[in-house]
Formats: sequence, C-alpha cells, structure tokens
Amino acid sequence: LGRLVNDAEEKMANCKIKKIQHGKPHLAIYAKKDITCDEELHYDYHYGVKDLPWRKTQ
Repeated sequence: LGRLVNDAEEKMANCKIKKIQHGKPHLAIYAKKDITCDEELHYDYHYGVKDLPWRKTQ
C-alpha cells in the first residue's frame, strides 16, 4: 500500500503514517483531512532526513 502514496512536504501532505506494533509491525496511513476519490495520497517521507535528493530544486 505504501507504494501508492506519494511524497510531499509536511505542509502539503494529506496523510500521516503511524507505526503500529501488535506482533508484526505495521504502518497505518491516516487521512489528515477529507480526501476525494480522485485525489492523490501524500505523506512526508523524510523520516528525520532533511536533504532528500528528489526534493532538491535546480
């Protein structure tokens, strides 16, 4: 499922990720707002890393 969610800076993300641990770890994706059926899902991939190569502008 994670491969269907795109990267966006936190202020532009419409989803958030939460790790859930019940036996095996799972990632849960939660909407931060109402999302329409034709809207792409975005969350911040950063994981504490500031300089992600694909976010650099030229």
